[in-house]
Amino acid sequence: MTDWRTGEDLCVPCPPERWGGHPQAAPDSRHLVTCGGQNFDCLYAIEIEGLRRGWNERILCRYPPSPPDQYGLSVNHHPHVLPDMSGVLFTAGLGGPEEGVYLVEWPRDL
Repeated sequence: MTDWRTGEDLCVPCPPERWGGHPQAAPDSRHLVTCGGQNFDCLYAIEIEGLRRGWNERILCRYPPSPPDQYGLSVNHHPHVLPDMSGVLFTAGLGGPEEGVYLVEWPRDL
């Protein structure tokens, strides 16, 4: 990730299984929200400015696993932060009894 204002490279190594796909910037432009990979069934937020000091994440919730389909393709949870930043919508549990759309409250202290 590059700071668009300064061109500074903010890239830091992320822990295993953190990039499950489709990160989204929150409306406040201070956080990224994404879901983990196959062995990290968590929705989490990353403070963009905090990347200057290294990897940071805050787990917002755990969710039911969404195992790969018959072709080995994994589900993408597509998290979306609500415009008023009151919560995050995402899909999880696909292919199982807990399949559905989930909503988690956005922490007030983020």
